[in-house]
Amino acid sequence: RPSSISRFDLESAIVVGQAHCKFIVCVCRSSGSADSRDAAAGPLVLLVDQHAADERVRLEAMEDAVLLSSRGHTHSCDNATGDGGCAVKHHNVGGISDAAVSRIGRNGREVWEAVRTVLRPPPAIDGFDPSQRRLLERFRPAVEAWGFQVQIDEVCQGRSQNLGCDNGNERALLLQAPRIMGQTLGADRLLEYLGELSVHAGARIPTPQAVLRIIASKACRGAIMFGDALAPAQCG
Repeated sequence: RPSSISRFDLESAIVVGQAHCKFIVCVCRSSGSADSRDAAAGPLVLLVDQHAADERVRLEAMEDAVLLSSRGHTHSCDNATGDGGCAVKHHNVGGISDAAVSRIGRNGREVWEAVRTVLRPPPAIDGFDPSQRRLLERFRPAVEAWGFQVQIDEVCQGRSQNLGCDNGNERALLLQAPRIMGQTLGADRLLEYLGELSVHAGARIPTPQAVLRIIASKACRGAIMFGDALAPAQCG
């Protein structure tokens, strides 16, 4: 019994075909084995879950197509600021690629995109408070790299119930937001991302979980399913 199957083993595997419209049948030799007797045992027959394999390939292809520095999903700061924030350069933060590419999926043509979209009229960010403003100021390079742009109404600072200011909260407008695979992320997703950044405390800059959820969902829904019959060329 092999102790491991490496990426090289899979890349050099020979695809035999499909089994029961569920699995891709492959034959390969393992570079790692439980003992030396396995070397004489002959090739290994692998059954690969066709949906899981296609979903993983689609996920990585989508991330590479529409995100900057997507692999690993985290990016280090150039240097930390004194307040625990992060002084970063755009290319070290990651972000959306501002690109849209066309691909053929299981359900027909798909548009893979991660672009900035201007919101007209810009919606107010409900409940935007001073603590969230501080987070925005600390992590603005990361927030803007991922496609969000926020305008703070300076009139609201230190005042309440004035020109739309709510109980001392500051009025903030979302001028621009990212559109990922056809879905525009709103103010609630911006606040969610600020919360994620506060947990990381500036040490590492994560990809917004909302972005990863959308891409993972699209990768899954468009992947080959159990029951799909595949031509020999599709099995490779």
